[in-house]
Amino acid sequence: MLQYRNVAAKPGQAENFTNADIPGLDKGAFVPGTPVVSYGCNSAAPNASGVSFRDAWKTNFPSGGEFYGVNGRTSYVNPANVVPSSSEKAQWVPEKPKEKK
Repeated sequence: MLQYRNVAAKPGQAENFTNADIPGLDKGAFVPGTPVVSYGCNSAAPNASGVSFRDAWKTNFPSGGEFYGVNGRTSYVNPANVVPSSSEKAQWVPEKPKEKK
């Protein structure tokens, strides 16, 4: 799990981690080839500049494993099983692999 701040957001405030923050990450802190799963809303959807968080990550970590993101809202109704929102027809990009048991 990526922790990008050592302080929690104050009540009523949101913490944001955007495409612009990715180049500042220490590339040595990640194992090459490791897959990444983002449960954040719209992590695979293009922003106003036409670049998704998923694309920005893959650009900055070219030796990384696959990046799985969501092309819409994420449903946190069941925190043990966070999924793309079915009411908005959001989907994993690419299709999220089955978890090993």
